[in-house]
Order: sequence, then structure tokens, then C-alpha cells
Amino acid sequence: MAALNPLTSELVFKIVFYGPGLGGKTTTLQHIHATAKPEHRGSIVSLATESERTLYFDFLPVKLPKLRGYTSGALTNLPASKDEVLAAEAAVGNSSDTLLIGPGATKSAFERGVDQHAIIHLAVHGFANVKHPERAALIFLSDQQSGDDGILEASEIVHLRTNADLVVLSACDTAVGSLQGEEGVANLSLAFMLAGSKTVISTLWSIDDTPALYLMKRFYAHLRAKDPVAYALTAAKRDMLKTYGAQAIPYYWASFRLDGVGDYSISISSKKLATTN
Repeated sequence: MAALNPLTSELVFKIVFYGPGLGGKTTTLQHIHATAKPEHRGSIVSLATESERTLYFDFLPVKLPKLRGYTSGALTNLPASKDEVLAAEAAVGNSSDTLLIGPGATKSAFERGVDQHAIIHLAVHGFANVKHPERAALIFLSDQQSGDDGILEASEIVHLRTNADLVVLSACDTAVGSLQGEEGVANLSLAFMLAGSKTVISTLWSIDDTPALYLMKRFYAHLRAKDPVAYALTAAKRDMLKTYGAQAIPYYWASFRLDGVGDYSISISSKKLATTN
């Protein structure tokens, strides 16, 4: 069994053997312990009762980037992501919203509600994979009870069923991918469109979550004013330029782009699902 902690970028897992006596379990366990690197293993512990003996050892936390290859360094916190989804919820929210924050922002919780909302806003870590675009991923918290590791890959997203009018991928590199013939660029944005989303807002490079907070506040303010989706995104960028002037360099706002249909307005009574980790 395994548990992912994206905040510390660690994967903690255990291996458990069951079987009859003299079946080779002890020998196998001792071999695994001997071949595991010392920094990745604890000591073998023996628990003996009158009728049986249990041997086990803990694998020490393994850094996720070394195991899955999504990044060369530890995942950083996203201090503004909570405020971002709260701002979205406040602008477009209603009694049927689902808000996933902190420990509740698991992959399994998101998947359970993805087909029930007209607006989906994700403020999480994102990773592109140009060589293998099906492995581009969004990082949620893991859920040991459901057995998921918190990593939602593009290959899984396309099998989700959503009728969302709008999906906002406020995460790094969600529009980055490789050209796949007539299908276009394979990335996380395309994965959500193939899953049924009408419009997806994604990013062309790594983003700073603090400027993204302001941009998303203005974007949802324009949505609330009944502006079409494409115009709302453009107007939010202009608002940032008017407010911050020369400090609003393109890096902070030009990454956000729109795929799909943009010439329509969304009712503020639409359901919304927002999640952050």
C-alpha cells in the first residue's frame, strides 16, 4: 500500500506478505531488505506470539521526483491557491458548490464530483510531458483509503465524464504538450475537452500563484457581470495591466489561454467545483 504526500514530495509505502508457513516469506522479506538502499529502509522488526511470528520493516519516505520524474525538485506550497478558489466560489458560488481545500483536495474526491458541476476550477500543481503527453498530470493529495496516489494523468482525465461549461486549470504548463496530427496539441487542456468540457482555460508556462490570484479574481468578476468567457479572460488581463502598469510583465498574465468555445456567458447559478492542495 502507498500514500502520497505532495506537500513534502514523498511517497510512503509498505509491502505485506501473506501465505502458509515455510512458503518463503521470511527469505523474500530479508532479500528485499538487504537490496534496498539503507537510506530507504528501517530495521527489520520481529513480533512473536505463541502461534506465529511476524516480520516487517518500514520503507522510509522516498522523494517523489526521483520516483515518478515529474520534477527535479520538491513541490513547493501554493500559498495563494486557497484564496484563489475561495474568490472563485464567492464570485460564482451557490448552495450546490463543492469546495475541496487542504486535506479534502484528494484525487478521489475530485473524480467523484467531476460530472456534477458546470464550472471546475483547479488551483494545483501541474506537470507537462512533451515526450509522453498522456502522462501530463495534475497533483492532488493522495487518499490511502481509496488507493489513489493523488496523481491525475491526462490518460485518466480523458476517461472522466464531465458536461462542464468551463474548466479553469490554474496550474503550471497545462497547455504545454506535443503536436498530435489533426488532434492538435496533446496536453491537459485537450484531455479535459475530450472528457466533455466545453471550454478550458490553461497555461503555456509555469505561473506564479500570487499574480494568478488577482487575474482569477478579475476573471470571475467579469463572468459575474455576464461577460462572455473569452472577453472575461481578456478583460482580466487588461485589468492587471491598468492596475500594476509596468510591473505587470507578460510572464504574469500572458500564459493563460482559452481552448474551445468562448463567445458565451455563464449564469452565476451554475454549479462549480473548486479544489486546491
